[in-house]
Amino acid sequence: MFQYCLRRIYFIFFCILFSTAALAEEKCLTTILNELLSDRSENNLTISEQEEIDDLFADASYTPKERAEEAFNILMDARLRQLSDSSAKKIRKIWKSHSHVVFKKNKINGYYSSLRKKTTVILPEEFKETIIEYNLKVHELEHAIQDEVGLEKLGAKIYNQQHFAKMTDVRFLEEAGAMSAEYQYLRLIPKTEKDRIINLIEVDPNIDKSSKNYIIRSLKNSDSLTLREYLDAERKAGRYSRSQIKWGLTVPAKTGIYFSLGMTYIMSSTIVFLTVCEVILRENKYQPPQDLFFQKGCMSLAPIQNKIEMHQNGLSK
Repeated sequence: MFQYCLRRIYFIFFCILFSTAALAEEKCLTTILNELLSDRSENNLTISEQEEIDDLFADASYTPKERAEEAFNILMDARLRQLSDSSAKKIRKIWKSHSHVVFKKNKINGYYSSLRKKTTVILPEEFKETIIEYNLKVHELEHAIQDEVGLEKLGAKIYNQQHFAKMTDVRFLEEAGAMSAEYQYLRLIPKTEKDRIINLIEVDPNIDKSSKNYIIRSLKNSDSLTLREYLDAERKAGRYSRSQIKWGLTVPAKTGIYFSLGMTYIMSSTIVFLTVCEVILRENKYQPPQDLFFQKGCMSLAPIQNKIEMHQNGLSK
């Protein structure tokens, strides 16, 4: 009976411990995500810039590629105005000189290298200089901005160990910021142009299913959803969800996390178990009880053996 009660105490103790931590973490994440949504709900374009983009898509003399590029340029200029002059200069250098395009028939994605300070987008050559390319670029350039200013203007002011230590949560919010940037670009593009690209993607036999689904979904959702709804829809589809990022950690990182959690659990359990044994020993005036729990459990602990020995030698207080 005593062993059963002890196991229940352990279980309740650790449930309270981990539940409290999880609730605090979730509350912090929600607060930060709300900041991000508030900061990025507008695209920061001036009235004249917005009018310029409207005229751009209304003027039949421009090609779709020219419209896609100019809308991207105007949006990026507006984004860089939010940064300090030195940070804006560095990001503009990446944008103009270190943004690379790789052509693959079956892939549509991109990445930013913080080590090499460059962005790379991957897409079929037939989508070169379309809204697909610039949608990928604005996403990856937002990662470059995060790398430069530490999420300062992302809205998620968390890149600080005092605020957040878990890399999975930092990554989660980094991706939320980059998806917010792509959403702002896609919102500038008329539905007719999005539909044209969607039709081209749907009939392309080479693009893999995941790339195809992701692009079609983002084009459609950016036209009909708010920013919060857009981010929720992307996560529900499995794109940059917290669980995906968490399990996307490298094997050594996972091993380190599991090892640390395991050691913490073992140490905490040992301390609780030792305390219980000491209480039982004191209640029995340092005469070890003959029950199975104490003989098989407590007597295996060196501190308990030492206390009994000290008492028997007349040294116990």
